[in-house]
Amino acid sequence: MKKSVQDPNQLTLFDLLPELAGKATKRIEDLTSADWWAIFNSSFKLYEAKKAEEKAEAERLRQREKRRRRYLIKVLVDILYSVLRPRQEEERRRHDEHVSEVTCMDLPLDWNNPYSADGRAAGIHADSISDGLILSLTNLGAVDIEYIAQISGYSCKKVIETLRAIADGEKSEGENEDDSGK
Repeated sequence: MKKSVQDPNQLTLFDLLPELAGKATKRIEDLTSADWWAIFNSSFKLYEAKKAEEKAEAERLRQREKRRRRYLIKVLVDILYSVLRPRQEEERRRHDEHVSEVTCMDLPLDWNNPYSADGRAAGIHADSISDGLILSLTNLGAVDIEYIAQISGYSCKKVIETLRAIADGEKSEGENEDDSGK
């Protein structure tokens, strides 16, 4: 059997026990029960310190793993945005083009208001677009832009802009102040 060679600078358990008890003796047989109790308390404190260090190290590892996960999530989100952003921008551009196409207020040059010859609008006059809206709802049961334009004397474009402002809760620009839109 091979005999282990002990490092002269390393203490053995038998060397350490009297030190833990605070005794100058080197013999275990000379230790009293109070000495053993002091050894137990010292070893328990060492055990608690070791457990506290292990717990702190585990917390550091957990925090490092948490930071690593957050970083990975951030990288994945950045990758997803870099892929999805162009698609979203293209969809938004197509949507905006469609909206501007279907909400264009340009009328053909040969357009005539159908209510100009309609008897339902004959003899009816509204001083403002708001009054025309009320008359349209009362007489036709619906909002009819062309009818409001005919009875108020404003252009369809001005009627649309004013009704949009009313719907948005804004005061109409110059509805009663000037007749520049007529």
